[in-house]
Amino acid sequence: MSEANSAMESLTDWDYLADPTDEGIDYTDVPSLDERFFERAVLRTPKGQGTVTLRLDRDVLVWFRAQGEELEKRVNSILRA
Repeated sequence: MSEANSAMESLTDWDYLADPTDEGIDYTDVPSLDERFFERAVLRTPKGQGTVTLRLDRDVLVWFRAQGEELEKRVNSILRA
């Protein structure tokens, strides 16, 4: 990074990003996902996967396991999205 770039003031609203709540997020352009959507939803995974060891926070791992079978496919699909 050049000296000129590092001297620039950030335009990022760091206080807003540090807020752990979802208040202030505008969801008006997001369509609602009703039961019909989830009945038709299909989990798609790419072919030709590799192997990697991944450490996850315990609460994240508990959440994924609570979603049902095929933990690795679910993690992969979320990372791909």
